[in-house]
Amino acid sequence: MRYDRRTVLAFTLVGIPAAAAETTAPRVGAAAPAFSVRNTDEHLISSKDLIGKIIVLEWTNPECPYVDKHYSSGNMQALQRAAALSGVVWLSISSAAPGNMGYLDALEAAELIAVRKA
Repeated sequence: MRYDRRTVLAFTLVGIPAAAAETTAPRVGAAAPAFSVRNTDEHLISSKDLIGKIIVLEWTNPECPYVDKHYSSGNMQALQRAAALSGVVWLSISSAAPGNMGYLDALEAAELIAVRKA
């Protein structure tokens, strides 16, 4: 299946704003806290644009052996495709900050997505 950027979005998030730490903890059944991130094309995406959709937040690090296992086996890509077919928005978020193991800039993240067929 072809990667569909309208449904499955990949993001590089290098830090969480300090204000995010001060918000009230989310509750089951309540609206998720608002957020916005830039995707690998530097386009700003806001959770407000995704209201009413189911969103999967996948924190990922290409140097993590567990992440590598699931992507090398094709397991994660199959899960992403199934989610996309169900109308789920899948956000892959780089968990590494600049200078740390597994950090990817936007171009590197886009290349990794293409190589993995994620």
